[in-house]
Amino acid sequence: MGSMRKRVPAAMVFLIAYQVSKHPANFSVQRTPNAPVSLARASFSDVVAAAGDVMRDPAVQAAYAGLGTLQKFTDLFNSFNTAGNAWRGWTASVRGATFYKIGDNIPEHTSSPIQSMEENIRGGNNLLISDAQKAELPSEPVRSTYLEQLMVAVLRDKNPGMSAVYAEAGTGKSVAILLAVTEVARTKTSDFFVVLQNDLDESLKNFLRLSEVSSAADIATSFFIALQERKVRLHLVFDSVLDSGVGGDKEKDILKALARGASEHGHQVVFTMQGKEAAESVSELNGDTTYMAELQDKSYGAYRWTKNETVQLIQRLSDGQQDANQILADSEIPDEIGR
Repeated sequence: MGSMRKRVPAAMVFLIAYQVSKHPANFSVQRTPNAPVSLARASFSDVVAAAGDVMRDPAVQAAYAGLGTLQKFTDLFNSFNTAGNAWRGWTASVRGATFYKIGDNIPEHTSSPIQSMEENIRGGNNLLISDAQKAELPSEPVRSTYLEQLMVAVLRDKNPGMSAVYAEAGTGKSVAILLAVTEVARTKTSDFFVVLQNDLDESLKNFLRLSEVSSAADIATSFFIALQERKVRLHLVFDSVLDSGVGGDKEKDILKALARGASEHGHQVVFTMQGKEAAESVSELNGDTTYMAELQDKSYGAYRWTKNETVQLIQRLSDGQQDANQILADSEIPDEIGR
């Protein structure tokens, strides 16, 4: 372990410079929009030097401040463990006879997951997090990044339907989503929150308990109606399942049905992705039922980390044994426009 820690500076420089590490806290940083820096001379410290002065949307900050005191790390991880265990229980009952097959009774099929959801809420757990996301959480995450604040604002938004959020690769979307959804779920105890990742079809099949994803539209509609009748609002977050944008007609039809059902019955479906075009393929899919998140910052590099946030992460990854400022100074990471 000691020999690994001695290599933190070199490893960190590589992580920062190229953003190809599989570490759960992938990130990049931000500076104010000054003139482009020479590609030959742009250093990491130069890129982030002015980041502390970046303006943030007051509406985003206000939504985040509305959470009050954030959970302590211990409580935060207890929440994640509970949500992960709840997801394992949820998926365990998916297997075998509980899969919906075309021609089965739809209300009868949806009654079981609805009952499970109500039991979870009564037990004080209104959050499901798939194992994929739970495994990506760093042991001591940096809090209050602009992206985490945005996700809190999105989840606290009362507008129903399907929205899209985007932030470039390396900004820590998955971690920000986990942190935000856990905090918001703590304050909205009668709502139910679900975070799913990776493959859209598999996510829908597991959550809605389907043998074929083609049944997703019918089951989701029944699901949304039943939850509305019980005065439970669902927040369904798909993390990075459509980074390439919406695909063929079959996928479009399913998403349109999800958007209509969520909009008509008061629920929220959120897709997060890396690029603006991918996000627009969701937001422009079905009229007023699909839209870009109202507080989405569309400026270049908006969700890159500030210097202070980056220093915090480096210190935590290196256990405070290395000089974070030196690591920054030794890193050169100009992007395509010299920032």
